[in-house]
Amino acid sequence: MIGVPWGGSEELWWRTARRLQNQGHQVSVNFKWWPDAAWHLKQIEEHGGELFFRDQPATFWQLQRKKLTTWKKRSRNSFENGWTAQTSPDAVLVTLGYHPDRVQIADECIARNIPYAINVQSASNFFFVHSDCIDDYRRWYRNATRVWFVSPENQHKVETNLAIELTNAEIVDNPFNVEREISPAWPETEDVFRLACVGRLHFQSKGQDLIVDVLRQPKWRERNIEI
Repeated sequence: MIGVPWGGSEELWWRTARRLQNQGHQVSVNFKWWPDAAWHLKQIEEHGGELFFRDQPATFWQLQRKKLTTWKKRSRNSFENGWTAQTSPDAVLVTLGYHPDRVQIADECIARNIPYAINVQSASNFFFVHSDCIDDYRRWYRNATRVWFVSPENQHKVETNLAIELTNAEIVDNPFNVEREISPAWPETEDVFRLACVGRLHFQSKGQDLIVDVLRQPKWRERNIEI
């Protein structure tokens, strides 16, 4: 994600990375820079992982060096000094916080013959990929070894937006922080029937505005229901 240092969209890849480390695999992570890195990243590093940060603030001389390097690369392979060149990965997983996020790293993987997968954590009808970019997105998604969605609805929205059928798609579950064996007591009988909508307050992706719109109707206001 690019809006906050950590969140639910990071849990699946992080737990996968930690499991791979525990099995003896080497893990490298390319992550957006934040002043205070999440402890999850530090844990990966403490267990031998490599961290590469994007959008890290640069000094004046670092900026000048970057400009010079960019100029020199115009006639050469732009991937030769990237983090994939340094790590030579056997496989790459790209996790997207939102379906319009670009997957330019896919082109590098294709050029280097590195198998890659895409994990889409969220998709909505609120934002559609612009038609000028459709061919790029189709190439990125079609060439992926796997495209993992966390719900069939998200898969449907992406396929509708790109007007393609993804034969390499698969549905996976996100991890959660509740014990599987827990057995909460049934609530006491009350006059009011209480329901819960679990999720952050974000109308675009969670749709709480629809709940409010329905509950404002007289027939629902007269019923003993609270959400």
